[in-house]
Parts: sequence; C-alpha cells; structure tokens
Amino acid sequence: MRYVLIFALIAAVAITGCTPKAPEPAPKPENLPPPDPTPEEYFNKDLKPILDVLSRQANGGAPLQPAEKDEAVGKVGSAKSRCSATENGRQALVRMKGAIEDLVKKGRDGNMWLVVKGCCQVYSALQPGSDRYVKLEQRAELMLKRPVVKVQGFFNIDGQIYAFLQVTDPGAAKPESCKVREGDEFHGVLKLVRIIGDRQSVEILYIPVNDTWIVEGPRESK
Repeated sequence: MRYVLIFALIAAVAITGCTPKAPEPAPKPENLPPPDPTPEEYFNKDLKPILDVLSRQANGGAPLQPAEKDEAVGKVGSAKSRCSATENGRQALVRMKGAIEDLVKKGRDGNMWLVVKGCCQVYSALQPGSDRYVKLEQRAELMLKRPVVKVQGFFNIDGQIYAFLQVTDPGAAKPESCKVREGDEFHGVLKLVRIIGDRQSVEILYIPVNDTWIVEGPRESK
C-alpha cells in the first residue's frame, strides 16, 4: 500500500510539471505617436477659427473689421501646412475650400465686400495658382473704395433741378460737397443717373465697376 501511494505522488508531480504556464501579458508599447486627428478635429482646430471670423457678419454678427480680416488671412498658411501633412488634414482642407466658396457667394449677394475680399485671399492661399476669384477680388477692392454719398437737399436753379450731395471717401477726414444735375459726373468716379420721384432719392453710378445704388433724400432719411 505504501508503494502505491509513493507511485501516485510521483505521477502527480510529473503531471503538474508538464502543464504549460499561462503566457505573460505582452509589454505595453511605449513612446508610440498619438493617433492622427480626424478630418473633423483638423477642421475644428486649425480652420474653423479662421472661417468663424470671416463668416460672422454674414451670419448676422458684427461687421468684419480690416484688422480682423488680415489676421484671419495671415493664419491660413500655417494651418494649411499642418493639415497638408496627412490625409485626414487634406480632407479638412477640402471642406474648408467648400465653405469659403459658399461664403464668397453669401458675401457678394449681401454687398459685404470686406468679407468677399478676405474669402478670395483665403481661397488663393488654399488653391495657389487658381484665378477663379481674381476678378471678384479686384471688384471687392474697388467696392471698398466706393465713396459714401448723402443727399443734403434739392434746389431749382434757372429751371434745372440740382442735388446737393455730400461725398466722403473711406478713411477721409472731411467730405466734399457737390452740386449735381442728372447726367453729371462728379468726384471723379461717380455719376448722378437720375432723381427719383418728387425729389425723394437719387440713383448714383459708381463708374469703376458700373454699379448703381439708391441714396434717399432728406425727407426719407431717418
């Protein structure tokens, strides 16, 4: 009986020694680079802040200021460099280009010419060599130089109706006073197309871009 127990113990030890050990957990990788941001993350971090500045006025916010426009446009180059390095970043750039195209149209339709100019500059930075918005940017620059006209009154002089206008160039310290009849050119870049109604308003032509607009007379001014 004693020999049987000894034999059983020896067999148990042998069986235990043959059981394979559980594999040790693999060491955790160290110093691996972080995962590439998604296209949405690239867009939100690098591009949306630029778009937000340019689109604020078009979305009903405060008018865009020249310094804000310049600062936003100045950030495009570095943002493009970061995004161009990866496929996800390049997808974000495609999205940005589409957003700028939409904003160009909205700014043009709403006569927000500083917005238009900024968008044209951003598009040129995103798409070097493209001439898509060259003419529109030139038009925006001219529209930003369009003088401001106010109607001071109307007078009949020797049977001729004259409009007395106050004309101020953007950034100018003082306005110029002009006495103008229908058909007269004045201030170098303007023309009085017509007096509307019973001296209610005037239609002015901005000659450089062949664009007209209506200026209310004193009786309708608020």
